Amino acid sequence: MPENGFSLINVNGLSNVAIKLLDMLEKSVGWAVSPKGSRNDFEEAIKYYKKSIEEDTSIPPLVKASKIAAARKELTQYFNHGNIISNTIAYLKQDSKIDNVDFNWLVRFFEAAGCVSDNDIQDLWAKVLTGTLQQGNFSFRALETLQNMSKQEAIIFQKLLKYITFSNSTYFLFSYGFSGFSSNYSEAINPIKSEGLTFADDVFLMQECGILTNYPMGVHGDDPSFEIRNQRIIGVVTPKTKHSKKHILEGYVLTSVGTQLFNSIVANEPSVSFAPVLADDGKSFQNMGDLYFYLCLKKLKANKGLDVKAYILKKPYDITHPNNERICFPNDILLTLE
Repeated sequence: MPENGFSLINVNGLSNVAIKLLDMLEKSVGWAVSPKGSRNDFEEAIKYYKKSIEEDTSIPPLVKASKIAAARKELTQYFNHGNIISNTIAYLKQDSKIDNVDFNWLVRFFEAAGCVSDNDIQDLWAKVLTGTLQQGNFSFRALETLQNMSKQEAIIFQKLLKYITFSNSTYFLFSYGFSGFSSNYSEAINPIKSEGLTFADDVFLMQECGILTNYPMGVHGDDPSFEIRNQRIIGVVTPKTKHSKKHILEGYVLTSVGTQLFNSIVANEPSVSFAPVLADDGKSFQNMGDLYFYLCLKKLKANKGLDVKAYILKKPYDITHPNNERICFPNDILLTLE
């Protein structure tokens, strides 16, 4: 390691998987961590770099100016990378396997990540990098979508995350409360409005980004019964007659890109305790997304041909692997939908 390097990462006490990550990044994309020193502040680093160039009498003035401009850009990219890597280390699980990451993907990721200077967006990129290291399923197309997202679009997408529902391998946003159709469920509008979310300003924007489909479409279940869930609540939908085997749920389905972003981000969300939110009937939920899902399940139950039972999970699912385990309903809390 160079004696006069700069670093945003304290290598002392890092886990084995973090050390392995740093070694992999140095060998693949050339990002090298160096011991912390007195010049770890960005502006101080720029002054040091600038002084070393200006004092080199062999460099013509115009070339000096060019080198100083390039130095600022280079250090900005280095620090942006460092912040993203530091956040990634915080999200990595101790038992993570990070061997199967495509070299070309890492190069593309860090080329784009060098231009990300906003702290909140850097954290979003860190979650994507963590998800890719641990799951290995983030495509070049999804990376391009992430790169093209503005800060406003990223904030909206992260607001919508808690409202995403999934059934089998289909991830979607219920249209209740968002669409302007007559079938819209008025009760579900309240949680949406409380966060200032609308179809015109938010859902439509996500459609333009290629994250949601461009129109409400049916999510079909061909089995006699099927499960629909978010992270903490699961609903079991069963037809009341033997002849009804297909169900249509009104929702905006996440595209492949949207699903990849969703899995990468939500899988690395820290556990946060929220002030409980209450439904009109007095039921308490951990966040507005759970309340919204409860109202959507009530809407399904209002369908005369369907029976819906709902359970609050004592242990939230790892949504990136929704089929790895089955719910043992007696161990969970029956949620009354009356």
